[in-house]
Amino acid sequence: MGASLEADLGRTVQQLTDLYHDAARELHSAIPVGNTHMFTVQYLLHSCYWFKAEARFVECWHVLGAAIREGQNLDLHREATGIPDFEREMRRRLWCLLDAWDWLVSALLARPMLIDRSDCDVGLPSLTLEDYPTSPLLHMKLQSELVARIFKRFGPPKYLTDPNDIFEYQDILESWMQTFPPSYAFVDTDRQQEVKYPWIALHRHYVHTIAFSVTLGPLRPHMAKTVTKDTPEVELTLRSNGVKYALKLMGAVHEFFEYVWSRDTTFHFVPFCIFDTATLLVSAVLHDEAGTLPRKDEVTKAIDLALHTLKRLTTATETAKTPYDILRRLSSKLPRAHGALRSADNNQRKKLKVLEAPLAVPPAQQQQPAVAGFTYGTDPNQFPGYMYPPSEDSGIGNGGTGSNNTHSPATASSSDGSGLATVYPNANGNGHVHHHQQPYQMVGPPQVGPPQVGLPQVGPPQVVPGQYADSWAMPTGELPAQAAGMPMQDMGYGMITDAELANLGDLGTMWHWQGLNLDFTGNTMM
Repeated sequence: MGASLEADLGRTVQQLTDLYHDAARELHSAIPVGNTHMFTVQYLLHSCYWFKAEARFVECWHVLGAAIREGQNLDLHREATGIPDFEREMRRRLWCLLDAWDWLVSALLARPMLIDRSDCDVGLPSLTLEDYPTSPLLHMKLQSELVARIFKRFGPPKYLTDPNDIFEYQDILESWMQTFPPSYAFVDTDRQQEVKYPWIALHRHYVHTIAFSVTLGPLRPHMAKTVTKDTPEVELTLRSNGVKYALKLMGAVHEFFEYVWSRDTTFHFVPFCIFDTATLLVSAVLHDEAGTLPRKDEVTKAIDLALHTLKRLTTATETAKTPYDILRRLSSKLPRAHGALRSADNNQRKKLKVLEAPLAVPPAQQQQPAVAGFTYGTDPNQFPGYMYPPSEDSGIGNGGTGSNNTHSPATASSSDGSGLATVYPNANGNGHVHHHQQPYQMVGPPQVGPPQVGLPQVGPPQVVPGQYADSWAMPTGELPAQAAGMPMQDMGYGMITDAELANLGDLGTMWHWQGLNLDFTGNTMM
């Protein structure tokens, strides 16, 4: 159908979407300032979706700001009284979307949130108007709940530096994950309705990716610190937790990628999340001077799989070439004594052979049915690339909080049953925030996140749901950077040029390379 429409209209789908969006902006500009309406807020939200799909995140953030101000003019952030239940539900839904998007986009760009939550008293939508087993808006409601819970405990966005705060934050996230409905569960997922309601699978992948990415946020700086035999035990615990959630995230985001690429090529965040998490794992390995990094074999495999995935993507999209080249140079310096793909035995190579085939963007005219679900196997060895069997300290994902959750005894478990959270990033080594903003750590959603996907199978043909439990953003937060005045040190993988960073486009604003402590760029202005 796509090819037929393009032939009839004489324009490509990309040209048409540009024209339609420009026309909508022109029409909106004719509305006098102050003439606020629900339709105006909805239009601005759709414009946000469009900019996000085009990977134009800065413009998306500005349009979102306009949408939020329009919504506040309508008092959407206040609980309405004396109106029909239907109208109240619509107002709540619209504000829920604005709230969730504010959290997402601000986190992606490390910018301050646009909404002052201390000035909001509107409730969450009930999502009971439609007769769906899982509402199409549930993933946004869960995200908004997460924001509310973290705000309730920690207040406005801030850096979490105290270990006890980080442990408590982790508890909040884990309790939130335990509230997921069966269709979003990490284990024993209910997939019966996914064919009839295709958004369920998409939103499940999104929520899983967000959950692990957000949990990883405050732990990222501790993975980029140099670890010696004198490193305090609490730092080792934080690093261990970071490795656990980074592996969970890698598993989740690869499942997300495998699902979404053949259906939608505008999910730019998914491959970016693969790249971002892989570089963090590289940093953890390179800073492990004591040789005590937990699960190093799994970490190495996860990095190698990310490299293979990005390599295949270079045949389908230009945006993957720079991330692939950067990760290739970084990973070339990893110790390869254990678990590396390049030293794998022949049997392992055969299992990973599927990763070598180049990817091709699905033709525009081919609209693949959005059928959720896969044929899942039961042998974790079928997919050594990114699915790993749960380990002893497995938490969410193997059905429990884990026998060894590596939390501090002083950790206070959450008393708020709502289960929400936002990610609070950390300052760089100079105590400053990237781009003079208050960074947030968070993950990208399907519609909301800038995922880029659209290829045939990326990993092995079978995936065991929940296996990423312990080996599985997005969000990228500020990590400790090299102290001011320290000379740049070329660690052997070559400097990253300004041109390469520029090639990342708006994605470059989401990748905080300074926090990796690898000193691979000579640009002191970045």
